[in-house]
Amino acid sequence: MGCGAATGSIARRKLEAQHRIFGQCCPILECARDHHVAVCLRDCRRFPCRIFEQGPAPFSASFLRVQKAVRKTVRPPTPDLERMTAWETDEIDPEYWERLIHSDPEEICRRAVVSFSKDEEAYAVNFLGNAYN
Repeated sequence: MGCGAATGSIARRKLEAQHRIFGQCCPILECARDHHVAVCLRDCRRFPCRIFEQGPAPFSASFLRVQKAVRKTVRPPTPDLERMTAWETDEIDPEYWERLIHSDPEEICRRAVVSFSKDEEAYAVNFLGNAYN
């Protein structure tokens, strides 16, 4: 990314200058900043996303197709579960979230092999000995 790490001060200054001069900011840099992603290609679990596909982007369409194909089978690991799951609502049809809200928690737990905490109003998924709500 030519703008430097999106989490750094250089990117912040570039976004401010873009807004001041052009009245808008680079959507790639702005998204990376908003999601605390330093470098999209390396750090973003959604790469390549709609922003890159709609262009203009620094990568060719064929490069993005290859990246999408590779990432469908091998996802880059991340130790930050909260960051990894924070954007999932952008990628999932809102109808599914609506159906989940109105579903019976006991039925969801039975089908997905998870538990539900009424106190926290959250599902808990056990993975490698840890519970994630």
